[in-house]
Amino acid sequence: MDQVHVTTTILFTLSNTRTRYNIMEKLAPELIQEILEHIHAKADLASFRLVQRSFAELGEEYFFRIIDVKPTYRSLYTLLEISQNVEFARHVRQVVLHLDDFRHSIWIPFIERLKAEGLENGTITQKNEVLQKLGAELGDFQTSPDYTGILSTAFMRLPRLEAVQVKERSSRKRGIDSQTAQEMEDHSLLNDYETNQRVWGSEGGFRAFSALVGAAYFAGTKLVSFRNNAEMVVVDPVVYKRSELVRRATAVFRHCPALELSLPQADASLLFDLLSPAVRLEKLALHFDLKAYREPVSAFSKIVESRCVWASLREVKIKAVCIHRYDGLLEFLQRHHAKLRRLSLWDCKLTTGSWVGFTLCAKDTLKLTWLELGSLSDAAKTYSEVELEGMRNYVLNPNCGELPLGLRPT
Repeated sequence: MDQVHVTTTILFTLSNTRTRYNIMEKLAPELIQEILEHIHAKADLASFRLVQRSFAELGEEYFFRIIDVKPTYRSLYTLLEISQNVEFARHVRQVVLHLDDFRHSIWIPFIERLKAEGLENGTITQKNEVLQKLGAELGDFQTSPDYTGILSTAFMRLPRLEAVQVKERSSRKRGIDSQTAQEMEDHSLLNDYETNQRVWGSEGGFRAFSALVGAAYFAGTKLVSFRNNAEMVVVDPVVYKRSELVRRATAVFRHCPALELSLPQADASLLFDLLSPAVRLEKLALHFDLKAYREPVSAFSKIVESRCVWASLREVKIKAVCIHRYDGLLEFLQRHHAKLRRLSLWDCKLTTGSWVGFTLCAKDTLKLTWLELGSLSDAAKTYSEVELEGMRNYVLNPNCGELPLGLRPT
């Protein structure tokens, strides 16, 4: 019986009101902690803590380990309140800043504002005026010093904080019901792309990146992970060149072992300047955008073709990028072969050469124990999932002496 099944069985038993009081006192704290390791949803953790006092005390650490916030004053003020409670603050390890779809993010505050102002049955014009004012307030907060200020004040009071993340959640992912979606359609401002982008789109993504970098910098937080993997989070290359932000980011990233950055077709020297000083880098993930996918990316090329070596690098993930030749990528990986064991290539295109050639060389020169390949293409073809699985097996399996028949070089 595997560990997850055992945990599930225990949880089911505890949920049985006729038996749980007979056994809960007999459960060792270590077993309870093992159960908690498999509970991730905040609602489930909250219910677990209500079972009895000892469960509440043990579950407190897991409940406050990850704090989810949004780029609004109310949400960040809640984080600030948590940081002011010494018992809660000592458990916080990670802060995740969610950039929800604009329509979903503004809808609940909008409905609350309508109720407060007695406009639930008002005209569309009146409701859109409320919506416009609310959108302006959200935008004003994101451009104010309070955005970084509240975060940095909270970070200073979180002694075990070690990871931050920017994460996008679309309305599709959040599962807006059809009735709510139809009600949203009645409000033109929710469908105003320009306004949405200004408040919650790529500019909002840049502000989130900037705020987290600034907060970690001013608080002196020693991060082990900085993740910016949201699809809509793109750092405007023009704004991103502000020397002060780059200086702060360089300082924050310098001793950070895990970096995941979602970038547009960024300036080559800029990306290199951010990453090259990261002397303790162990995990590197770079996500580019669709525009960058169509032609070779100079920023990516400079990284892989440089002679820079991160001595501890053991995992590399690359997504949505066009590469001129695989030689540069392969040489980059070979320079890190002593520690490199995990590689992911997703939505990557070669303009010259083939991924089969890369696969043959990777088996001979790298020491990979984990390989993820997805949506790869080159000048000759787009590879199927079956072909990619064959390539993966060829690289990882020492007993596999040849590629699948259809992939063997002629």
